[in-house]
Amino acid sequence: MSMHVPEEQLALYVTADVGADESEKIEKHLQICSECRQSLSDFELSQQMFRGFCTQPSQGDLLAIRENVMRRVASRRSSTWHWKWFAGLTTAGIAVLLFLSHPAPVLNPSIRAVPAKTSLLARSKAPALPPIRNVKVAHIARRHTAAGLRSVNLIAQANQPSLIRIATSDPQVVILLQSAETKPEERTENNE
Repeated sequence: MSMHVPEEQLALYVTADVGADESEKIEKHLQICSECRQSLSDFELSQQMFRGFCTQPSQGDLLAIRENVMRRVASRRSSTWHWKWFAGLTTAGIAVLLFLSHPAPVLNPSIRAVPAKTSLLARSKAPALPPIRNVKVAHIARRHTAAGLRSVNLIAQANQPSLIRIATSDPQVVILLQSAETKPEERTENNE
């Protein structure tokens, strides 16, 4: 006795949703197996009942469903958008209220500004410190950089002489060359 055809395969066979080679195998099995034939007839009966109860929807019904879904999606988008605006404006309002709740310091007009000639140190009663005489200056050895060019730029502005900016490999050395002031009519070329 061979194994029975799975019910899923029989259901697909009823609706012609199996391949040709699988269909042949099922047909051969149905010729020898009465249980699978009974299951097949049950599936065919239920399939006929479903076809009788369920009709294919019309184009108008499908269009109405589509419009209803699109309307719901649009309303969700707009409600989310309004919620985001509300949250943002509320946060901004709270920030403004916090800013305004702390008043700026009030300047007392009775306090006079100290004249520039007298300093606060001169007016204080602290003893004067002796001047520092021996100050050691730190000399930092620069690292040796090989000579070289990094970039050459032409800087041209209207009614100004042109500049050529040359940046060297040493970042502390930049060369600026100013071109000679020549008027356009003085420039001549000889192609001979």
